[in-house]
Amino acid sequence: MIFVTNLFNLLMLILRWIIEFYLFLTALRLAMSLSASCRRSFYYGQIKLLTDSFPKLIGNYLAKLRKAPIQPWLCWVIVITAAFLLRQILLSMVLVKAS
Repeated sequence: MIFVTNLFNLLMLILRWIIEFYLFLTALRLAMSLSASCRRSFYYGQIKLLTDSFPKLIGNYLAKLRKAPIQPWLCWVIVITAAFLLRQILLSMVLVKAS
């Protein structure tokens, strides 16, 4: 059971759980993409819709800044790296605030 002493810690903890869920969905999509039968499933399409929205937003933003085309993998690297960094920052904020 997780006890939270104030509202700030609760909000940071919920935000961290959302980021963890996004990273889990991204890993699940990667695992499902290895099988051809999973790629044709309804669930793969729905997970792809959820996970591809952030890299598309980053790609559109970077396309406005640069006139040259952007590699699609670069958007994924930015999103996953930012998620890991934000997750660690939020965890350290909650742990420092709680102690």
